Amino acid sequence: MTDTTNIRVVTAPLSMEHIKEFFLNKDLQFIVDYANSPLKGKVFLTYISNLDLPAEVDLNNTTKEQKLDLLKDYMEVRNINECKGLATLVGLILLHNRGVDISSFKCPLTTQEMEEFAKSNAELVDKWYVFLDSMIIFSLMSIQLTDKDDKGTDFGVPAFEEAFPGFFDGYEIVDDSLFIVSNVVNMFGVPMFLEMYFSVPTGQPKVFKQQFNEYMFKGKRLFHYFSVENNTFFKFLLALVTKQVTVEDMLKAFGQK
Repeated sequence: MTDTTNIRVVTAPLSMEHIKEFFLNKDLQFIVDYANSPLKGKVFLTYISNLDLPAEVDLNNTTKEQKLDLLKDYMEVRNINECKGLATLVGLILLHNRGVDISSFKCPLTTQEMEEFAKSNAELVDKWYVFLDSMIIFSLMSIQLTDKDDKGTDFGVPAFEEAFPGFFDGYEIVDDSLFIVSNVVNMFGVPMFLEMYFSVPTGQPKVFKQQFNEYMFKGKRLFHYFSVENNTFFKFLLALVTKQVTVEDMLKAFGQK
């Protein structure tokens, strides 16, 4: 039986009573009734983000237009919003429109609505695809092997650049801090997202100079959000390169022979 002691169903903005309770009890989890919230769209997302509220968005009783508009705003707003449900929903839209079978997932949108969203926001969706396509390059750039200097101090060695000098030189460099919004980092916390994403053909990856290197995601580097527990794609790649697992181990883990 689910313990609902610390769950609060609210609307945005929160009442002063709920805000006081949140600051006194950080174990609270909030479910925000979007349909009945006075705040909507980017204002809603910015409010939840600025309050740093551990919240999920309840999309029951919302219209199709409200859902699609909120998702568009989620993919455009500059603040990081950590609602796992919204990240998963965006992930499903991206996967479906790339040809990945998502029929086993429950979703508050139909596949036709997902296709409508992608068609209506083609430029926005394409930007997310271009950036996510490039995560294969970022994965390789992020693999660090541990070595020791003359004094015996551990330091990181970029595995692919050491093994293949100039490996990344042939890729187009994008030097645009505004190319993609911060919420894209939430995709890496969606379980099995990258495994499914790279299970179909993708576009030509690029090297995003600023996003790959600068502290531009809520004061943290991209790697902070990329090297998370749910990003098993990167964890398996790292384990493979460091010879902690074999290709056969990986196939078994994903249920293949």
